[in-house]
Amino acid sequence: MRWYIIALVVPLIFVPPARSDEFLFSGGAPLDTYQPLIIVPLLTEAFKRAGHTFKAIHYPSLRSLKSSNSGKTDGELHRVHQLHQVSKRKYPNLVRIESELLRTATGIFTSKEDAAIGTIDDLTGYRIAIKRGRLRMTARLAKLPNPTIIFPVSSDLAGIRMLARGKFDFAVMEFNEGNAIISSNPKFNNIISVARLSESRIYSYMHKRHHKVARQIAANLEKMKAEGLFQNIVARSIKEFNSLLARSAK
Repeated sequence: MRWYIIALVVPLIFVPPARSDEFLFSGGAPLDTYQPLIIVPLLTEAFKRAGHTFKAIHYPSLRSLKSSNSGKTDGELHRVHQLHQVSKRKYPNLVRIESELLRTATGIFTSKEDAAIGTIDDLTGYRIAIKRGRLRMTARLAKLPNPTIIFPVSSDLAGIRMLARGKFDFAVMEFNEGNAIISSNPKFNNIISVARLSESRIYSYMHKRHHKVARQIAANLEKMKAEGLFQNIVARSIKEFNSLLARSAK
């Protein structure tokens, strides 16, 4: 009696997973500073809702713009609402994600109690600290008449520290971040804010090849605002920023 073994080959049916792309954004500020600490978790959640992974990286400001505009990275983490106007359309491949992320204002800080500063022009003739990479404001300060002296510093915290020691007359930085630094350490009690200049609306941008994704992310951000999650993430991020400051300002 012969036994025949019949092998049944059952084809494996491969079901591909849902598409999940990874998107990399660059930004002109270190990721542990005010704006990125708020924006990165917001975008992480918005991309997650769209089924994507989000990552961020810090590049110097101009390199970041060139990378996102060329498509080497997928987007720009934080830029002003009117990026194309102020850059004279130098980065035409970037499309705005149409959901405002936060508002910022430029602040002027000093240890001079009698300082009367209302505009940038009032800084003429002083020693001014400003963080490297703030190209637009640095260019504006550079137009002031001599003997205005501009000192690039590595961070806003470094600027406040040196201001407290009398190394500069004024420091120009993001208003909320500057005030948070001052509040983080009693050593900075002699520093005051003397001017709050025009407010800027901050948005993220994506390379135009992702314009459909940009619309989806904007819609997700707006839903997060309606749910209250957006505001909760911002509050947690500011708390984290203040904790980081408290540790680093010692």
